[in-house]
Amino acid sequence: MKIGEVIRRYRREKQMTQEEMANALGVTAPAVNKWEKGNTVPDVLLLAPIARLLGISTDMLLSYQEELSEKELQDILTVISEKIKEGRYGEALASLKEKTEEFPNCEKLAVCAAQMFAGYHLFLENEEAERYARQARELYLRAVKSKQEQIRQTAAMGLFQICMREEAYEKAEEYLNLLPEYDTNARRFRAMLLERQGRTDEAHKLYERILFSGYSDISWALNGSFGLSLKEKDMEQAQFLVQKQKEIVRVMEMGAYMEVSADLPLAVYQKDKEKTLRVLEAIEENLSRLTDFKKSRLYRHMDFSESGAENIKWMLAKSLDKDEELEFLKDDERFWKVQEKLEAVRRKEES
Repeated sequence: MKIGEVIRRYRREKQMTQEEMANALGVTAPAVNKWEKGNTVPDVLLLAPIARLLGISTDMLLSYQEELSEKELQDILTVISEKIKEGRYGEALASLKEKTEEFPNCEKLAVCAAQMFAGYHLFLENEEAERYARQARELYLRAVKSKQEQIRQTAAMGLFQICMREEAYEKAEEYLNLLPEYDTNARRFRAMLLERQGRTDEAHKLYERILFSGYSDISWALNGSFGLSLKEKDMEQAQFLVQKQKEIVRVMEMGAYMEVSADLPLAVYQKDKEKTLRVLEAIEENLSRLTDFKKSRLYRHMDFSESGAENIKWMLAKSLDKDEELEFLKDDERFWKVQEKLEAVRRKEES
């Protein structure tokens, strides 16, 4: 915001006319009008009196504000986006550069501008493209020092991508290390970096870990949605989600045990005695295939721990006869046969 715009904005907020402001400052009303139109600027000796009159600091008067408001930022980006839609690319990016210079301390604007410059330069193959790339880098370098985590991480991702395009892999790794390890994009980027660096085995392992954890995320979300469907008594949706769970198990090659287990929660909820017993028998029969996913070519580079599988076997053997939700089965001989077989497995594992 230019000084004339600031004067006009705060004068109006004070419900002061140009003539009243001029009288208070000892200047003419046309002089105030010229300031507000941007034709002239106030004398430097008038800056402090103007700021006091308007009830703002001289920094605000000169637009040295740390941040734009969300509305001001969105207004700027909307105007620039409209110019881009109309094909006025050069004008849009020139306006964007002007705004980043006008508000050098607005980190959100810096990041947004860097993303636009970085995106646009990919479509060009000349000196202009290099200029936009440099502007993107400069803005990202400013934003990566931010105290705001989201801004800092966005800038780090932008710098990582620039370095990857330039094949500056050591520098790319430095920026990647600024992202938290648990971040999904960070893991993806690290796998890409390992691949580019020729660290093939490490890249394979990381891609496979991402794939494996992706299954866990999807399975967890499906289970959550399934639970909500039961609370809402929406049996059709619950059955649909069970089928999707089984499809995901097959696609991700998690094995027969995981597939048959998917039917158990709904069968128990419905207290379908025959179906629940069939599922429990299938679970017991496929217990030895609990870790079939280790044989899948999808995860051939991964190292798996045995402890998880052993814990599941132990918990199954210990919990069936104590599970109150299975009370409706405990008068059936088939239930106790399954329990006996699971106990035998547990004892064998412990011996």
